[in-house]
Amino acid sequence: MLKRSMWICFVAGLMGAATMAQTPTPTPVPDCPELEGQPADVRTGYYLGQGLAYFAGNQLRAAENSFTCIIATIDSDSVAAYMNRATVRTASRFYEEAVEDYTEALRRDETLVTALNNRGILYAVLGETEEALADFDAVLSIDADNFGAANNKAVFQAIAGDVPGAISTLEAVIEDSGVADQLADLQDPESEVELEDLEINPEAARAYALLGIMYSKVSLENYRNYLTLQPSGDFRIADAAGSLESRFTFDLRLEDGTWWLAANYDTTAGR
Repeated sequence: MLKRSMWICFVAGLMGAATMAQTPTPTPVPDCPELEGQPADVRTGYYLGQGLAYFAGNQLRAAENSFTCIIATIDSDSVAAYMNRATVRTASRFYEEAVEDYTEALRRDETLVTALNNRGILYAVLGETEEALADFDAVLSIDADNFGAANNKAVFQAIAGDVPGAISTLEAVIEDSGVADQLADLQDPESEVELEDLEINPEAARAYALLGIMYSKVSLENYRNYLTLQPSGDFRIADAAGSLESRFTFDLRLEDGTWWLAANYDTTAGR
């Protein structure tokens, strides 16, 4: 059975790295002699497995070649090949080429929320704000309970300066997911509910952490407003503002890419 693409490192360092996106040197279609004469599905399965193995071993060029073999010589409509090649190209910082692969996958399956979510992240990294928001909204129009995409939308809104919009998005996640009721049960001293009794959606719970960051951003802005009006005012407020700004610099920055939630593409299930 083919294993799903691994996206653990997808978002590390993406934000702020858009200017570092590499331009690949055009290369000819790789030689693809394996299993020649065999049915297309057999050859596709072989190259998918080979590409995933190369990717797991961080052999990115070899992995890309495996998926290109499928697209160029076996099945130009293979959604799995486009999706997995996008994974590799993202890891290689070929962001625009990864966007192209996600777009090709979506041309063949417009409801593929994995492609929409991850393309939205790349659009945000590349500074294409309208396209990013459209992709996150498209995910939510297909799957209203996709709380990972909703969190991504909130991060995007905050980075774009729409903190009130981000707060509204996160509050909707908390309300719609039911996680607020679960939290109330856990905090109720008369409740016998234990944490292990609940199936808590981790992405819905994450909305609380992001909401805390949003309110911290609002607090910092209010501190700054005060200091603009009263630069020699209460030293405690200046200290509080400095402390909060330091936290954003070292711990809470949304712009470093670590808050994006990339979606896993399951090669076996095709989703």
